[in-house]
Amino acid sequence: MYSKAFQIENIKPNHFKMLGNELLFVIDDGLYAKSNDRVLTKKIDFKANNIKILDDSKFLVVDGNGAFQINDLTSSTFLELRTEHGFNLRECSQDGRYCYYFNWINYYPVEIENGVYSIENFFPLWQNKESLNCKFVENELYAFPRKKIMERINPESGEKSWSYDLNAFPSWKDYNGTNKDTEVSIPIGIYDNKLFIGLTNGKVLVIETKSGKELALINHPSFSWDDYNVNIFPETSSMKINHQYRKIVGLKKWYYWEIDPVTLKVIHFDLSNDFVQNKIECSSGSKGKDFIMDENYIYFIDKANGKIGIFDIITHSLVWRFDFLFQNERRIFPMEIQQGGSWLCVLDNTNSLHVFDRNK
Repeated sequence: MYSKAFQIENIKPNHFKMLGNELLFVIDDGLYAKSNDRVLTKKIDFKANNIKILDDSKFLVVDGNGAFQINDLTSSTFLELRTEHGFNLRECSQDGRYCYYFNWINYYPVEIENGVYSIENFFPLWQNKESLNCKFVENELYAFPRKKIMERINPESGEKSWSYDLNAFPSWKDYNGTNKDTEVSIPIGIYDNKLFIGLTNGKVLVIETKSGKELALINHPSFSWDDYNVNIFPETSSMKINHQYRKIVGLKKWYYWEIDPVTLKVIHFDLSNDFVQNKIECSSGSKGKDFIMDENYIYFIDKANGKIGIFDIITHSLVWRFDFLFQNERRIFPMEIQQGGSWLCVLDNTNSLHVFDRNK
């Protein structure tokens, strides 16, 4: 399904990203872009040690200097936005319009014509006195001032639309019997005006986005692994929304599940025969860096066994795997995975970026 195409050395964690068909990566002397139909091209010449590529946006951050917005890699057009708070850039909306800094929202300027931008609109829209843990879900902004509180925020004004309190939820027991409070995890996503939230007790809370009204609390049976009886929804990063096939999917170890976002029905699949035979499992649980998805496949890493795999969500089967080998007696295992166009990119624990090309 995929074949090894090439390898790039000295790539730090969080310093590469697939943007469509382009591979964007950072090494010590600058920012580079590469695609399968043109040669390596140097883009910006600056010291790259302080650059962070955000997971869910097309923005680069240079600590203390500002943010660089990528507009067109082909023509090397960049919009440089410098602010004294550049190093605090935390979140960007999906449309790139709003950027959440440490405690205030910025509005990025829009293109007027032919690559000309207006910088006049670049100013803080509002500011909080407290440092909010904010998260953009698509283009909606949600704040988590405390682990049991969730709020919807208007990104234009900073006003609170509604608040949801989890303090009334009962505690739960982990695998060793310790009582744990039920708290908010990272939002899974939005479907048909319903916000799906993974909770630390393994359940999924469904909230109406406009009103904040609770619509459902999705329960599920527990599976067991590693001699413990553990819920299969322990991390939000194990679940993603597939809008193409109208389902929320999750893969953890060798268990796969689907939630219908309309009926909220849950279906589980035990894939142990297929996965154990191939000596692979889905690690899943590092803020989405080891679990990605397109319309038809889940691409996942297996840190424990040093492998990567591709799972077909239509046929419910493992369709491809790759084993990393020892190098100079050092164990090699994958750390991050991204996919775009025909390329599958995997960063290992030696800071080597492996690029695989889909077979024709």
